[in-house]
Amino acid sequence: MKHIGIILSQPPVYSETFLNSKIKNLMEAGFKVTVFSQSQTKEKFYFEHKKAYPAQGNWSLLCFLPILIKLLVVRFTETVKFYTLGRAEGQGMFAAIKNCYLNAHIILNKPDWLHFEFATLVVTREHLAKALQAKLSVSIRGYDMAIYPLKNPNCYQKLWKYIDKLHTISDNLALLAKHNGLPASVEVVKITPAIYTSNFSLKSNHGLITNKVKIISTGRLNWIKGVDYQIYAASILKQLHIDFTWVIIGDGNEFERCTFLINQHQLQNHFILLGKKNADEIAKLLGESDIYVQYSNNEGFCNAVLEAQSTGLVTIVSDAGALPENVLHSQTGFIVPKRNPQALANQIVEVIKTEPEVLKAMTLRASNRVSTAFDIQSQAKKFIEFYQT
Repeated sequence: MKHIGIILSQPPVYSETFLNSKIKNLMEAGFKVTVFSQSQTKEKFYFEHKKAYPAQGNWSLLCFLPILIKLLVVRFTETVKFYTLGRAEGQGMFAAIKNCYLNAHIILNKPDWLHFEFATLVVTREHLAKALQAKLSVSIRGYDMAIYPLKNPNCYQKLWKYIDKLHTISDNLALLAKHNGLPASVEVVKITPAIYTSNFSLKSNHGLITNKVKIISTGRLNWIKGVDYQIYAASILKQLHIDFTWVIIGDGNEFERCTFLINQHQLQNHFILLGKKNADEIAKLLGESDIYVQYSNNEGFCNAVLEAQSTGLVTIVSDAGALPENVLHSQTGFIVPKRNPQALANQIVEVIKTEPEVLKAMTLRASNRVSTAFDIQSQAKKFIEFYQT
């Protein structure tokens, strides 16, 4: 039985359907799956969870030497190899020893396959799989390939030396990986995000734009989601005397800035920050809306856009990242140049003026495409194949 180690910063929460589905389906397919994380939670999970030993505070001082001794007794060869490879990669003596301690929970369990669910998690331990004589694979999901390398040039050069297989959620991210040095010899497998389409019913009045247009967006209040440009677009709609409400689901560190912009443009009755909502609340709000907008500066793919299309909303996205792979322009939705609120406002006005039968056909195509191409069950089969080869 192949033992797969899934490396995360913390165990997946209930809302992270893509990870939970992946783990459950791998287990049902006969793989042994262990989730390794830095989280110190005592919560019990349906999967085997191994948490890292304390990395700071008094407990780390008490654990450090006993755990190193345990490593040398139980996994002498693997520990020494991990240390030696770390030194060869330029780590100082203490840094290499500390790295052994920080990854002891993985070394002691010695999986056959290490999979880092986000590329940033592999930095400083790119050689861990080789030390364990395991295969190494990594997922790239957006920030880790589009933003992190901008702040940390050449951050993945060591990873490319050791990786066996790369999982990408989009063609766009695969191209970025190559731009960031991924060799042509590394196998790249695209498995897109997916949703439980059964959780999102196609509403009976899909494609219908009501007299008071209901626009909805989801995402954290962060610069990368382009909320400020959406506010500017809303201001243009108001100047055109469009009767609308635009709600944003999500919270974040730019709540204060967004609130200021809303008030500055006197949009208090039009543009509403709803804060965080649970999955059932989001599904209900989608069902009550007409148009979905995802006007991000960058997106790895965006499950929320899949959910909106599955529900039957007319969907408008920016041309950022992999959104053009998520929505097919003029076929299943509309793509607008990013950071251009005038273009966004123009597209919304055009949608409002479009014949209902045209929008009804478009939203039906979009819903059908999501159910056939982005259903979570088909995604699960692809992950099983990923680890079998």
